[in-house]
Amino acid sequence: MRALAAVLLVGVFASDAHPMVVEDPELVRECPGPRQGWEDMQKCLTDRGKTEVLATLDHARVVHVQRGLDDLGIALYVEHGDQWTLGGLYQPNAPAELFDAMPFELDGHHGFRLDLGVVNHTVTSRDGQTSFPVVQQEHYVMLCPGTSYDCAVIRLSCDVIYQGKTLDTFRGQLQISNGRLHVSGDRRAATSCAPSPDFDISWRSAS
Repeated sequence: MRALAAVLLVGVFASDAHPMVVEDPELVRECPGPRQGWEDMQKCLTDRGKTEVLATLDHARVVHVQRGLDDLGIALYVEHGDQWTLGGLYQPNAPAELFDAMPFELDGHHGFRLDLGVVNHTVTSRDGQTSFPVVQQEHYVMLCPGTSYDCAVIRLSCDVIYQGKTLDTFRGQLQISNGRLHVSGDRRAATSCAPSPDFDISWRSAS
């Protein structure tokens, strides 16, 4: 009887279980491209929300799409022939500002570099037991292939501020050596926000 009850109980839980579904970001689902001509792509974006062109490069544009309070992200769109395709996406968990956008090349493979400033209100702890609110200001570098929305995201600098006082700070320099990326800088004053020193980039452009 106990065995039967156990089987029935397992059956109840199994029947209620559902696989977890993780959706792609809205711009990836709705406006990935390819679309012929910028006007067609822009219409797709403006149908999603207010669209602002932040930067215009040769064969590429960086846009910000916002629908009310819903921030859909900062997106890189790249022109291949007469087709426009999503080539990179910053998915916001905090407000961001585009500092710069430029072409980027690694070992003969062409992509794009986006520099973003992010201000994040979060909490931290110094003793592992008590926490307190801080403001974290960060400079991120996104290296995007231009053929996929996945980008390598590297924290280049940061400041952790509590009541006007800087608790942690880091200023890095991005260097390229033998196909690898290295972030140099003094990490002694950045116990909580310094990035890893070395990064690999797996993407390769189609060009």
